[in-house]
Amino acid sequence: MNRRGQMRLGALIAAGLALGGVTADAAPIVEDNHHYTITDDQQTWRMNAVRMDHQDGDSELSASGNSIDVQSSAYDFTATKGASISYQRFTNAADPTTITANRNRITLTKGTLGNVFGAEIRVTSTRGGAVSYTANENAVVIGANGVQSGDLNAASIEQVGALDAPSFTAEANGNTVTINNGGAANHVTAARASLTTNGAGTVHISAVNNHITANGGTLTYGALAGRAYADALHGTAETLVEGNTITLTGTRLSGGMAAGNGTAYARSNAATAITARNSIRIENASGAINSELTGGAAYAQHTTRGATATAEENTVTVTAGSFDDGREVTGGRAGASGELRTVAATAHANRITLSPVSAPWEEIRGGSANANALDTEAQAVASGNIVTLNGGTFEKDIFGGDSYAQATRGTAAAAAESNEVYLRGGTYTGSIYGGRATTDGSAGTTAIVRGNTVEISGAPNLSAAHLHGGDARAASVVRADNTLIVRETKNITAQSIGDFQKLAFYVPAGMTANDTMLRVTSNANTNLSGTTLAAYLPGSSTANRLRLLYAENAQIDTDSATTMTVYEGVSGHRTARMGVTANKKELVVKVDGSAIDGGTTPTPNPNPNPNPNPNPNPNPNPNPNPNPNPNPNPNPNPNPNPNPNPNPNPNPNPNPNPNPNPNPNPNPNPNPNPNPNPNPNPNPNPNPNPNPNPNPNPNPNPNPNPNPNPNPNPNPNPNPNPNPNPNPNPNPNPNPNPNPNPNPNPNPNPNPNPNPNPNPNPNPNPNPNPNPNPGNNNFVLHENTKSLAETMTGTAAFLGASGDLIAGGGMTSASAEAAGASRFAPFAAVGGSSLRHETGSHVNVRGMNLAVGFSREVMRGDDRILFGPIVEYGRGSYDSYLDDGTHGEGNTHYVGGGVFLKQEKKGGVFYEGSLRLGRMSTDYEADLPVGGITRRASYDTDANYVGAHLGLGHTAKAANGTERELYLRYFYTHQNGASATLSTGDRYDFHAVDSHRVRTGARWTIPQGSGALILGTSLQYEFKGDAGATYHTGGFSYDTPSPSLKGLSGSLELGYRANLSKRATADLSVEGWAGKQRGVTFKAGLDWRF
Repeated sequence: MNRRGQMRLGALIAAGLALGGVTADAAPIVEDNHHYTITDDQQTWRMNAVRMDHQDGDSELSASGNSIDVQSSAYDFTATKGASISYQRFTNAADPTTITANRNRITLTKGTLGNVFGAEIRVTSTRGGAVSYTANENAVVIGANGVQSGDLNAASIEQVGALDAPSFTAEANGNTVTINNGGAANHVTAARASLTTNGAGTVHISAVNNHITANGGTLTYGALAGRAYADALHGTAETLVEGNTITLTGTRLSGGMAAGNGTAYARSNAATAITARNSIRIENASGAINSELTGGAAYAQHTTRGATATAEENTVTVTAGSFDDGREVTGGRAGASGELRTVAATAHANRITLSPVSAPWEEIRGGSANANALDTEAQAVASGNIVTLNGGTFEKDIFGGDSYAQATRGTAAAAAESNEVYLRGGTYTGSIYGGRATTDGSAGTTAIVRGNTVEISGAPNLSAAHLHGGDARAASVVRADNTLIVRETKNITAQSIGDFQKLAFYVPAGMTANDTMLRVTSNANTNLSGTTLAAYLPGSSTANRLRLLYAENAQIDTDSATTMTVYEGVSGHRTARMGVTANKKELVVKVDGSAIDGGTTPTPNPNPNPNPNPNPNPNPNPNPNPNPNPNPNPNPNPNPNPNPNPNPNPNPNPNPNPNPNPNPNPNPNPNPNPNPNPNPNPNPNPNPNPNPNPNPNPNPNPNPNPNPNPNPNPNPNPNPNPNPNPNPNPNPNPNPNPNPNPNPNPNPNPNPNPNPNPNPNPNPNPNPNPNPNPGNNNFVLHENTKSLAETMTGTAAFLGASGDLIAGGGMTSASAEAAGASRFAPFAAVGGSSLRHETGSHVNVRGMNLAVGFSREVMRGDDRILFGPIVEYGRGSYDSYLDDGTHGEGNTHYVGGGVFLKQEKKGGVFYEGSLRLGRMSTDYEADLPVGGITRRASYDTDANYVGAHLGLGHTAKAANGTERELYLRYFYTHQNGASATLSTGDRYDFHAVDSHRVRTGARWTIPQGSGALILGTSLQYEFKGDAGATYHTGGFSYDTPSPSLKGLSGSLELGYRANLSKRATADLSVEGWAGKQRGVTFKAGLDWRF
């Protein structure tokens, strides 16, 4: 076949017409960029059937850049392909082959199409040399009047038969499917690549950055954005599926979806599958999601050299819209299985956010990891996954992270760590787990559940739900730091809570004594033995008795290892203010420090639970939670080897389910069955519910309720010193005394108040900054509240920079502009700075300052007087840092005006001064540590300021033209105090800040050609610059630690003055600082003499 014939073949491939078989040698076949339009009048079209048989040498084949536009509604096309290549290579073809189908496009403007391929590469047989396939940037667009009813693939690569070769590589990247409003598509795949071979050094597939987008329209039978499947009998298999997206807005749905699905199957070598950063986003859609939604799934199987599967940072988001049906949702799933070498499955940092108007959902898993080994080690880790549920009905169990590991004759380790579940709305009828780690429980198994969180906020209906922090089942179990958070909500009802080592109650503003934050209705006791309990009150809280937890049909158990602490806003904490009532029914906070059972016990609120007492323990689970076996699935599949067939089915049969029934095996169903509906739930119950014996009760809860009467003295009042002063000061009115002890005759009742005279100095300044003032209502102010006051030092320093600009560049520019002018002349100066101010901690301030005004000169004999009005403006940002790492940040700006005056004497002596008034605005935000956690706090303030400076100096000019200036200046800035309420409710008064600075220095201007070099040095001392704030609560006041700008700094300056023209001069200088103030400032001025 000659070259001309080859070129014609390429054109026909590109256009998609039919040809018979063609045999080609090594010469490349390349013919791209053909375009074909089908209209009602032009319908010459046949099924593509091009075949290339390669016999010898290397080969290149390309069908790229071609397009088909279908604009006909008069004819149904059963198969439409923008580019289709069928390839076969014989034994003697030992050199490499490259096959490319890129940038092809099909647009269905109107009409009906069946099967659609933007680009298709199909290989039925190959051997010998290395082969690479590329199908990138192909596109299919379904218009408003288009209907597609078969299978749709923007890019498809399939190798169904191959013998040995050094390597097989496939890329299917950057392909897109777009469905416009009114269009309809079926079984949509943006990119899929599948390579099967008897043996190769490496089989590598990537499916990256492929996208399915629908705005309106109809999508039927699901969608898959990126799929990679590699099956090597004697080689190493690797798949990478990354950055693929499905974005559907206002679309009618039917079917399930997966954004990323990667399967690597190596039957005698290593297998690696990675699925990362894929996403599904469905907004304001409707219809039925009647199959699983999976952000990303990765499956790896091997027989001898190890398997690793990783699913990380995949997301599923559903917002608005209503659905008639909904199934399982998984953020990221990883499954690995094999023998002889370690198998590892990791599901990390995957996210699910569900916020529909209404939808029924089944099991929800943020991350799922499943590892199954025969002879060695199986490792399964689900970590850092986040599930946020804002609405819908959740009919089955929910897991932040879920892991299962099994090794038939080896060791198995499962871990679920740092997973988070946020319950903000919706109705729940199953169990909810922060994390679950399970094994078959045999010898050599380990399960770790650590640092998982379940958080309740808003108004979810949990009346039929059981809440678990961390469920672990193995021969060796670790449970630690699993936390239940009830955040700023009240009157929530749940069946039970268990397996939590920490409980945190963020008390909502406006909570009353009759409210209950969380009520549990189970008949089993709530076990808080060894639990760390914390209550976070709103700042400046005034309420007294607050009910955090109420056991309606049972009791609350605690022991000596239970700790209880009360914090207030972000400002401090109160000691011994929390406890369980004598009847062991209530966990309450007494803000005033009185006895837990003292006073009148308010009636618990009338249980707003929509199902007040749904058979107090609808969970027939005889001990719904005391058996921390939180999900005592009775028949957990006792068979510890759910895959009794260890022979992984080496049969190259691509159905690489090596364990025909790898129940715990994550369904590495290698036969990916391009069905985008990858139901990647390899083992729909990936957690084979290894609770092999309904009553295994390995007692994961070390003491679910071991001692039915755990503390015969039920009122141990965990309050460490429930009533420190034996004489509890029956005179309760000294406490609310608004000035607890500033008045020298502090409470005529001198001897109650075992306050050991914490204020010995008769005139103690009732707020003696040492925050742990034990006499003030038992409240301890935190040292990190200093961060709140750091803002004021930063703004004071920033205002000081404005004074420097006016006294320096501003005066210089004003003098130049006014020279010889008979009236007021405009001038301007601008400066910038990036400075670190040591304040005991430090604050970094960056910003720009601007000064503009009018200047005029008046001659009085030999004296020259300059004066005029000035306007100033500055905008900047700051970061403050305490020694404990607390980091505050914010923005600041000011605007002001004033006047200046300067007198220049004949001998070079000068006097100067300025006065400015203005207003400063500042905001602040920080994550402040409170009781082992951080809370976001913010505030905004506005304050007036006054600034002034006085200076004197001397200017002399040498014979060579060098001008030297010596100066001494005093700067004063007063910034008014301000009041602010933090976002956490804490009420603060910020003190006024006064700055007194003296600066002395010298400056030389040395002529250099048409310009001049500027050199300078200075010393500056700040005499004050102290900031502070006072926190008010319960009639008492507490001062924060005080940062200060006081100290010595020095600077060196380098600059240049350029004569731009006879009338224009520009100054630019940079000044470096060291000492109390460190960093760089710059100044720029432009003088234009009118």
